[in-house]
Amino acid sequence: MSENINITDDQLDKLAEYIVKKLLQKQKEEFVVEALEEELLGEMARLHTLLNLYESSEQYEKAALIKTKIDRVQERLKRLSNDISKKG
Repeated sequence: MSENINITDDQLDKLAEYIVKKLLQKQKEEFVVEALEEELLGEMARLHTLLNLYESSEQYEKAALIKTKIDRVQERLKRLSNDISKKG
């Protein structure tokens, strides 16, 4: 029950272009996600440094503001991780 499928060179070229386009699109999306994750992790490091600085100098109001920002960045990282898990 083997069927021969005849594809012209033009059709094969179009298929190849489509596959390459899809692969490049996926690669670009992954790059954007990785860049965003790196940016968020860098921001997290900066905020933790500030938090330690404010806590050590007993500037607790500023530390509380920084803690709020840390919580927001953590939530964004969590959502990003969940989005990656759903796509993977």
